[in-house]
Amino acid sequence: REARGMGDEVVAPHHLLLGLVAEDRSAAGFLASGVRIERAREACRAAVGKGGPAQAATGLATDVPFSGASKRVFVAAVEFSRNMGCNFISPDHIALGLFDLDDPTTNSILKSLGVVPTQLAKQALTRVKGELAKDGREPLGLSSFKLRDKSTAGNGRTAIAKYSNKKKEKSALAQFCIDLTMRASGGFIDPVIGRTKEIERVVQIICRRTKNNPILLGEAGVGKTAIAEGLALKIANGDVPIFLVGKRILSLDVALLMAGAKERGELEARVTSLIREVRKADDVILFIDEVHTLIGSGIAGRGNKGAGLDIANLLKPALARGELQCIASTTLDEHRLHFEKDKALARRFQPVYVNEPSQEDAVKILLGLREKYETYHKCKYTLEGINAAVYLSVRYIPDRHLPDKAIDLIDEAGSRARMESFKKKKEEQCSIILKSPDEYWQEIRAVQAMHEVVIEYLNRAVPSNIFACPSAGRCSIHFTTRFRH
Repeated sequence: REARGMGDEVVAPHHLLLGLVAEDRSAAGFLASGVRIERAREACRAAVGKGGPAQAATGLATDVPFSGASKRVFVAAVEFSRNMGCNFISPDHIALGLFDLDDPTTNSILKSLGVVPTQLAKQALTRVKGELAKDGREPLGLSSFKLRDKSTAGNGRTAIAKYSNKKKEKSALAQFCIDLTMRASGGFIDPVIGRTKEIERVVQIICRRTKNNPILLGEAGVGKTAIAEGLALKIANGDVPIFLVGKRILSLDVALLMAGAKERGELEARVTSLIREVRKADDVILFIDEVHTLIGSGIAGRGNKGAGLDIANLLKPALARGELQCIASTTLDEHRLHFEKDKALARRFQPVYVNEPSQEDAVKILLGLREKYETYHKCKYTLEGINAAVYLSVRYIPDRHLPDKAIDLIDEAGSRARMESFKKKKEEQCSIILKSPDEYWQEIRAVQAMHEVVIEYLNRAVPSNIFACPSAGRCSIHFTTRFRH
């Protein structure tokens, strides 16, 4: 659209710049530079030598091809996205590819707008990092993603240093783990209430010299994962012993670790790479939810009738030597079925039993989470509603456990209230819109007739000499006027 608006036959890099500025509708302007689309269009027309006021781009431009330089921008955006470990290509990646191209026209436009490409690139990197942080992931290779100034060219232009052509090895931690501590720092983890004793017990086990790997045992829905998240919150807030300050809790995605491992030995290579990176980092505590899935998973010798090592056996030596520290969780039945049969693995973990909270504790947990759900569903939860959620879930959902089933109830109720509120507003709007002009006139005539009746009644009921008093007259006039309104 921008190319067509300027009367050009191809989409050049400066058209991509205009498109990026137009798409960035934030209050601070394009990449927090204060640049708006109107100024950008004027600067672009001045740079390419096209006079006249800038025209807004309209219509579709599907028949306008991309120039070779524009295609190189998209190739660079794909490369940046892949090397940073993203599974998406955002406008920020395209902006990085555009700045990396170092197009003279684009640089001239930015210079006339009074912005520095280096600062724009830094802001784009910050936004990409923020998007990844929402999922608890860190950009891969960000430390090597440098900005350089092409001062040797004598024109003051800037560009982004490319990654080396050599294929970089992706970080196994960044690829298969989610940083719970980072999510806690960003406010993406709900508060954990009523589990102080369990969290303190986990911290005590972690601080041991040997066998310092706690395993959380409890029925599904009692809050085993929440205890690991609660510890991450404490680490993020600095409310932990000095031994745990600076530690990171990374949640291992077992399904993602096993996904796509088709070749023989590929899964084992991933696990050994993960252990190597944990050993090297020295500040990582792995959280493995549903740890029983590791036992018997990923048999190395699939073609030899199951002979070989599974993931759990690969972890045993690292756990025994203290090179790998982790928090595991599983149910009592799965622990009895898998761990108790593997004595060597069971010795590496210290059990922490997570019992179902009482109804009083469940009410406290829901009260602690109430603000989060009220903000999300845009509704209010009363104390009676919270108590009813706990009581009714215990009475009518016996096959599940607190607090999970009570949380599901208030979430479902909030969703229903939000939906009903939307339907009610829509019906009210429709009822107003669907009224015919005759119905409006009938209402107006009814009000006028009512007004005439009241005036006639006042004329008969109020003595005529009352209006001789100025203050009484004003009161009477004020009364009739208010009634009319």
